[in-house]
Amino acid sequence: MFDLNEYYSAQNRKFEGAYQASLAMIENIVEEIERSKRKSTVSPIDQYCLETARTVLRLCGLERELDRRTWSELSIEELQRENRSLFQELVPDHYETSFANPARAVAVFGERIGPYLSFFYAIFQDYPDWIFSHQRYHLADYNQLFIDFWKNRDGLMSEPDSLRTLVTRLNRSRTYQEVQQGLVRQYDPEYKRYTDFLTHTDLTDVRYLFRYGHYINEVELKTAVLLAEYPVEKIRHLARYTVNAFISGFEHHGKTLVPGSTIRLSYWLGQERVVESLIRELEQRGLKPHICLALSTAINPQYDYDHKDDLALYLDREVVERQIGYYEQAYADCIDLIGNYGGDIALNPDKFGEDRITPVMKPENVSFSADQHSLLHDFMNRRAALRLKYIDRGRTSTTCIAFPSPSIGYNFEQIFADIWEVNLVDSDFYERVQQRMIEVMDKGNAIRVTGRNGNETDLVIALQPLSDPERESNFLNGVADVNIPAGEVFTSPQLKGTAGVLHIDSYFEDGLQYQDLKLTFVDGYISDYSCTNFETISENRAYIEDNLLMPHKTLPMGEFAIGTNTLAYVIARKHGIAHKLSTLISEKMAPHIAIGDTCFAMQENMTVINRFDHKLMVARENEKSAQRHDNFERAYTFKHSDIVIPFESIGAISVLIEGQPSVDIIRSGRFVLPGTEELNRPLES
Repeated sequence: MFDLNEYYSAQNRKFEGAYQASLAMIENIVEEIERSKRKSTVSPIDQYCLETARTVLRLCGLERELDRRTWSELSIEELQRENRSLFQELVPDHYETSFANPARAVAVFGERIGPYLSFFYAIFQDYPDWIFSHQRYHLADYNQLFIDFWKNRDGLMSEPDSLRTLVTRLNRSRTYQEVQQGLVRQYDPEYKRYTDFLTHTDLTDVRYLFRYGHYINEVELKTAVLLAEYPVEKIRHLARYTVNAFISGFEHHGKTLVPGSTIRLSYWLGQERVVESLIRELEQRGLKPHICLALSTAINPQYDYDHKDDLALYLDREVVERQIGYYEQAYADCIDLIGNYGGDIALNPDKFGEDRITPVMKPENVSFSADQHSLLHDFMNRRAALRLKYIDRGRTSTTCIAFPSPSIGYNFEQIFADIWEVNLVDSDFYERVQQRMIEVMDKGNAIRVTGRNGNETDLVIALQPLSDPERESNFLNGVADVNIPAGEVFTSPQLKGTAGVLHIDSYFEDGLQYQDLKLTFVDGYISDYSCTNFETISENRAYIEDNLLMPHKTLPMGEFAIGTNTLAYVIARKHGIAHKLSTLISEKMAPHIAIGDTCFAMQENMTVINRFDHKLMVARENEKSAQRHDNFERAYTFKHSDIVIPFESIGAISVLIEGQPSVDIIRSGRFVLPGTEELNRPLES
């Protein structure tokens, strides 16, 4: 069994003395402040330090107990109480009065230093991950940082620059070792923290969830309870289907899956029985499964929103150059590990069924300056270029599949069962019907999309010219390979000539809602935008700029697609969950466009052949991504947001053919092209 204590033993030994000494010093800080409190009222900064110190001692105390704990002797209720105490200041009930809330920190300390103190306080709320992985050397560093803050607190309060330097010190100077270890945890199948845990644990006893050190609420528990009772053969069937889809992705895209490759797995807590079955299936195919990421529900979405741009407190050119240097060295040092990487299987890459929010936009939250936006984009570009340099995209692929969270509604079990069946639909059926659509659309020079029932969409989407229509296609016939379920045809539009308005009554992205969203395109780029979440135009524009577009001022249209999985659409309408669906499913159940990069970002040179007609899919780049030949930094946005237009909002989707009448694919929310009528059966039933 993989032992985290042993894994980090060398680093921990080096820092053990400093760690224990730091705890003793922090205990003295608490005693000193409490003595002062008995005599008189303490200052706000001493109260801040007292709350921070108590958090550190409480959490570090738990770290000492973990290895002696017999988990089976604790009840679910006891584990829940302890788990909630780990994150007690971040839960909505307590967050308003926590210094982790920028609004409170600024109210107490003012706008010059409040944001730094909120950022610093939030660091110590993240201790549980280091505690449950026994990374005491990290705890020693941050404990000492707090002690340094305590010793200099009075002077720091009047010197914002000095305060910034101290509280961001460890974040600014993130070491090579941290970057290198991060890559190892991502790509080394011998880092078996999660893989061993899943294959050596009774997953029908849901108390296992509390051993992660993540926030556990009813979402994780209900998912784990449901899957604990699912028939073994049903889970194995899904695992086989998913691994077959993953392998098919290589075949469909002309790639080579090397035997013995490392396949990374990522998932949300509660889904362990499915993941454990995927591990077994991959091993039987001669592949090496490696769990690189296990996620849990957000403790408090408002907290996440408040701190999403904290990097702005210390991002500068020095930070970018240092980090890029570390990444370049780490990639080179991990070349054997990364060279064996074969791709990813991701369960729920975007959380499916969680409530989406319109956050409170607090003036106390930090934001990026224009120069920092440029720096951030530069960093993302250069890090992506390094990944592209060291990872052979011809040997990697990705398969994603989604299941609902219990937050989706009272009838979660039935929704889960229905989505399970949607994920397993007959891929060959959709491939055959979609081919009929492709044959017609490949004759066109553009597609026009119009709305109805109050939807103001009116878009003309320019298609790439085909130099050899007998051998080339603009559209990929999407089956169950890279994305599950099956049911989509898509292309990368030509930007020049793509223009009009996209209107969506309600759109959800990254847990946020955009009400009455309108995007205007000119030559493929967003030229104007609006929504109605807030009272003023300026607030709504700022919301879109800070989230949907950030760090850009505009985005290109990277994809146009027609989802054909009408069974998914009907199930979504039946349960009233269309607004909560995962993009993986919503993009398959109706037409949509994506803003940002194309679906082939950084894979434009790979050969993509449609299985049905054996034509080469040539629309793999647009004018934006084509800039990679001369200026890689201008070619990509590192965003791809799918925006689905529901069938009830679609007036028509028509193929515009030069010199000929247009041909409707969809009219009044129904497929009308001959050969596609079968897709309407679920809609009509």
